[in-house]
Amino acid sequence: MKKFRMPEAQAVLMKYLKMRQKEPRYFHRLDIQDPAINDLVSRGYMFVLPERDSAGRRVVVSRGSRVDPARHTPEQVIRTNLMTFETLLEDEENQIRGFTYLYDQKGIGFSHVLMWSPSQVSHMIACCESAMPMRHQQINFVNVHTLIHTVLEFVKGLIAEKLRSRFIIYSNVDKLQRSLPVKILPKEYGGETPMEEMIGVYKGRGEDAAVGGDI
Repeated sequence: MKKFRMPEAQAVLMKYLKMRQKEPRYFHRLDIQDPAINDLVSRGYMFVLPERDSAGRRVVVSRGSRVDPARHTPEQVIRTNLMTFETLLEDEENQIRGFTYLYDQKGIGFSHVLMWSPSQVSHMIACCESAMPMRHQQINFVNVHTLIHTVLEFVKGLIAEKLRSRFIIYSNVDKLQRSLPVKILPKEYGGETPMEEMIGVYKGRGEDAAVGGDI
């Protein structure tokens, strides 16, 4: 966190603690066993690959199309992100190395975009990016179409330039292999292990962490 620069690290930590106090609805009892969080993870909205990338970082996968706008709320989506991040941050190696992200935009339509108000988008960024004491190192977007390009341009205006510079946009999954070793990816993205199996492994680790284990 902040590459061990103590004053900056302390400032980030204080910002995080203040955010937890300010927005308890997002942070209260974050647990894989929470029904809404469990459902989103089970559907494959968000999970962590079993293996680290070539830089030794954990890779967080998010598939927005797995959110059902008629069934899930922005608050539940935000809480699922926070549960994932807080669980990963319990590992000191993750704190040091930072994180890689894979955002698959395939299947995202207007209903997914319209479920978010501008204020909810701001809350998402404030909770998951601005206030979290974590290092977002590489952010990959795949299957990006015109609608998502428009959304990303809006989001870029709300985040720091340093983070924007880490966005890598690919039109399809094949090109993703320029950033991530194919062997660690789900079978659906060219790897060997089916995504469903990876999600099961991640859920198992999350359940272990909930009772004192590690992920």
